[in-house]
Amino acid sequence: MKKINNWMLTNHPLIWNTRFHIMLPLVISLNIIFFFWGYCQNITLKNVSDWSYFAAITIDAVELLIAFLIVLVWLVFYLRHNAFKALLPLSKFYLQREFLIILIVIFGLISPILITKWGVNTKINKLGKSVNIKKERRIISLASHFLPFDLSNFSPRKEYAEDGEIDTAKIEKGMVAGLSYLNFRGRGIYDETEPDYDSLLNEKAISWLKMHRKDSIINCIDKYLQLCRKYGAEYKFNSTAHVNGIFSTPDFIVKEEIPSGKFDSRGMLNSYYIANEYRANGALNTIYFARQGLMPDEYWILSMWTLCLSYLLFSFRVTPIKTWISSIIAGVILTVCTVVGFASGRDENLLTLSPIVVGIVGLSISVVNTFKKRQKFLSGITYLLSLFVSTFFVLAVYSFVYRITRYDHYSTAKKVFTFSDRLHDWLGDNSNSFFITNFVFSLLMMLFVMIPLIKKWRANPEE
Repeated sequence: MKKINNWMLTNHPLIWNTRFHIMLPLVISLNIIFFFWGYCQNITLKNVSDWSYFAAITIDAVELLIAFLIVLVWLVFYLRHNAFKALLPLSKFYLQREFLIILIVIFGLISPILITKWGVNTKINKLGKSVNIKKERRIISLASHFLPFDLSNFSPRKEYAEDGEIDTAKIEKGMVAGLSYLNFRGRGIYDETEPDYDSLLNEKAISWLKMHRKDSIINCIDKYLQLCRKYGAEYKFNSTAHVNGIFSTPDFIVKEEIPSGKFDSRGMLNSYYIANEYRANGALNTIYFARQGLMPDEYWILSMWTLCLSYLLFSFRVTPIKTWISSIIAGVILTVCTVVGFASGRDENLLTLSPIVVGIVGLSISVVNTFKKRQKFLSGITYLLSLFVSTFFVLAVYSFVYRITRYDHYSTAKKVFTFSDRLHDWLGDNSNSFFITNFVFSLLMMLFVMIPLIKKWRANPEE
């Protein structure tokens, strides 16, 4: 190992200084370990509905602890030598390469949080490979018309009062008096916002009741019970007796709720029950989201943390400690002033306009003073402030423009859409593109503007 280090020091001093030849295999191994940790979780179809990504908090905590310890050890070696501050002769793109190495290391240390989730999703997708989500959701939806877990789902009363009404005591149009299976509303089990929602299921359920198709209803409930057993929901239920009870009254009156627990409030065993009635639907939701993979928001959060931490470390690396700490204090003061201003005036635009102004003004002051070789300390602080703001500058501009172009979508008086209205809608439809744009802009700013500027700033004489 000593020979390798000596060879690296002689032939690749940047890689040796950053310990990149050690850190790269280490972070790759770390990501592989956490992928298999997620994949090897004790997940089955019977308990998949219990799996919550909050359950991964222990794994995430371990990952963050390991990453923190690795960073501490890495910084001990990395911060020992600083050729830039020592004014040693460097190659033209030395700092650019150093920044990219920092970026890769930080990304590799944070990414296991998402890699673990990827491993979990891979395991769930393997388990649910043969699951027909749309078909099973239809079974749950149709069966729920005949399973009164909540009596309010069968109430004929209006859910919302109309204009001029005092309460919702009136019967909804098309409903029958009393708690009837004909009044099923269906919310809570199968939402209309689902991509495979089928509004015809309500009509099918009502037609089965009116046509006295007992066998069809019993068969539907039995299929639902099979899903309960498949996804680990315990039950004791006689579908035939239950359906006979449905048809015992002419208006299909709901007599009582189905207990959703094995024991009643007194601790006595219920004669019939379906425990965890939403378990099957929860399992299907978990499988559905696992098939969707990682969400764009998760990638954006990872990229923002990577940028912010990389910029923080690199800025500490290239500027004097006094300047760096002063810029942090100045940033905190500006943030507090912005929050206080927002709290006093409740102007949301202030929150997005402030970083835009700080970024533009800070960079302008730094450029002017650096090229005129004056006020080095002040230009260093303003440089760092604009550097920090550049990590989310595009997002700040996006948020500001999106807010000032807002309009009332529900206004009946508005008939002609202006350019501002169309711009607002376009921004809303392309929000994910601006996260990518922000990331690319930040990298380009660092590589081709901020790094050349700090080299020029560093070469200026001290005050």
